[in-house]
Amino acid sequence: MNEAARAPQAVDLRVLTWEAERFLYREADLLDTRRYEDWLATLHEEIVYFMPMQRNTRHNELQRESTREGVDISWFEEGKWTLSKRIGQIRTGVHFAEEPVSRTTHHVSNVYVTAVADACAEINGTRHSVRATPGSVARFSSVRRARPRPVVKSP
Repeated sequence: MNEAARAPQAVDLRVLTWEAERFLYREADLLDTRRYEDWLATLHEEIVYFMPMQRNTRHNELQRESTREGVDISWFEEGKWTLSKRIGQIRTGVHFAEEPVSRTTHHVSNVYVTAVADACAEINGTRHSVRATPGSVARFSSVRRARPRPVVKSP
């Protein structure tokens, strides 16, 4: 296949990657500015918000390094309804785990489109988060995998 035949696909991939970056940057901004309801509105109704636990494994057992969604224990594995309840708790002002509310900063990088399937672009991005509360600072690094929007509109 010559370069001219591949060019349209490459342009589409660049556009999708740019849109993926914008989606993840917007998500980070909404969370960092505590606009949780606006963030929640960007999520699909059937979202599974999952953060696996990491284990130290031998070099020949790397498939066991991260816990599996729906099978193993995780930091959290929640749907949109549960996320909305967490936001509601924070908004009461008496949510013990978040009073005062944490200050967060999310840094997003290494964003790329991994696949286009089922009319959705699947994206990966690296996220480094800093969470500060009185007397403590926690840092988290994670990979964000998402299907932010349909690529092809239905007729």
